[in-house]
Amino acid sequence: MPTYLTTVKDCLDSDVFTGVVEKEFKLSNGVARWLNFNVITPHLEQLKTSINLVIETHYIDKVYRDSYYSYYSSKLNRYKRNCIKISLFDTVIAQDDFLDIYKINLLSDHYLGFLVLRPTEPAILGRSVISPRALEVNDIQICSVRISSTANALKFKAIGFPHSSQDTETITCAETTIWSLMEYFGHKYPEYKPALPSKIHTILNSVSFQRLLPSTGLDVNQLSYALRELGFGTKIYSRGVYGNIFENLLSTYIESGIPLVVALDNGRYLKENPDDTDTNYIGHALLCIGHVTTKDQMIDDLEEIDTLDSGLNDITKGSIVKAFDCNDMVREYVFVDDNHPVYQKAFLKHPAEYYKSPSWRKCEISHFIVPLYRKIYLEAFEVKNFVLGFLLNSPHKIQNDNEVTIRTFLASTRSYKQYISLDSSMDPEIKRLIIEEKLPKFIWVTELSTKELLKSKMATGLIILDATEPNVFNFEPLIMALHSNFLVKFSRETKSLEKFELPLRPFSMCESNLKNIV
Repeated sequence: MPTYLTTVKDCLDSDVFTGVVEKEFKLSNGVARWLNFNVITPHLEQLKTSINLVIETHYIDKVYRDSYYSYYSSKLNRYKRNCIKISLFDTVIAQDDFLDIYKINLLSDHYLGFLVLRPTEPAILGRSVISPRALEVNDIQICSVRISSTANALKFKAIGFPHSSQDTETITCAETTIWSLMEYFGHKYPEYKPALPSKIHTILNSVSFQRLLPSTGLDVNQLSYALRELGFGTKIYSRGVYGNIFENLLSTYIESGIPLVVALDNGRYLKENPDDTDTNYIGHALLCIGHVTTKDQMIDDLEEIDTLDSGLNDITKGSIVKAFDCNDMVREYVFVDDNHPVYQKAFLKHPAEYYKSPSWRKCEISHFIVPLYRKIYLEAFEVKNFVLGFLLNSPHKIQNDNEVTIRTFLASTRSYKQYISLDSSMDPEIKRLIIEEKLPKFIWVTELSTKELLKSKMATGLIILDATEPNVFNFEPLIMALHSNFLVKFSRETKSLEKFELPLRPFSMCESNLKNIV
């Protein structure tokens, strides 16, 4: 397996990849040069120029081989079976380093992922897992996973989010999105398995009334069906149904560390502007996996909660407590888009602003799909209404406070109790209370704070709800609430709330769902 060593800077200053692609994929110099500057270079431009690259040819890529044997091998035109793999290191390396047993740990510490080039021109960008540490600008908090990889015969762990471009024939944006999502969940949790393109097509055959190859894409319902068949209890949210709280709910799930399938289109724009004949209809699927790091100004700019349920309007308007929701924060979110390099940033109201095309920039998020664990029955809309009603209009509402900021997220009991155990700022009695409490596999957590304390990532109270209990009547989902120096619990025996005095002090907020990989 021939290997080349170079740097991102050298690749940007010259046409290193022109020669490699021309030779390995048997292309003309003109085509190889076009691919270098129009396809490969945009992916390199977001990386630190000091990154060292190990380029391996004759690489067998499992995803491309799956597409090759299920589709490309049956075509008249001969397609190459092997790919090119580019491994990233943030240190100077030499060929002999891979043969030196004393350099293995050094190489592992500086390994920043990989990128595959496949012989499917012009869409030659295959699967990748690139660490945010490799980015020139790394101000993001994302869902991330460790994926096994190799470079020059040595085994490494790539930490980041799986990404691939579509090849436009066996995988379009929809199939790429499903593949990327299953790569993430399949390598992170034992309940799920990665899914190759042929597996995705097999699942969809049962609900398709036409051939799936060459692929023409999938609609939202087909996407949701595929994810359900792959083990999820999917939930679809539509902007048309949820209106002005649509983006708040999307943000809530992102804060929970759940990658979301996002559907973009410019249909509403075209409906409102029928005379714009220069804009074509666009529909696209991609993933939302995180957001930029929170800045103090974003917290200062938070506006009072716009209630989720019209029945609560009178409550919030008459309340002396000013309530703010962190999920209303105006900030850029991180997208995995198969039309662009990984980790694109955009605001939820302008999700395609990183596109150059005016037609694309008129797109908005029309739906998003949440790949939930099957036994999670209480969804975000009900959680938000429940928490707001409890804090502002229950017998145990907030008292003696002028302001409350809420931050809501879904968590597994195992990870949340681990956070509690390791938090040195929390009172030992409170820690013991939470750790010893019998909890379901998943819980909804709402942390209470103020704007000023939020800047220090500190909370003053919390509410824990049972994510397996969808019946919100009579406070059934409530496990415990800690605020205003009181503990409130729902008694399963008496079906009523019980209140106890319990002094509270500020404690650290839980930030284990999204990672800033530095």
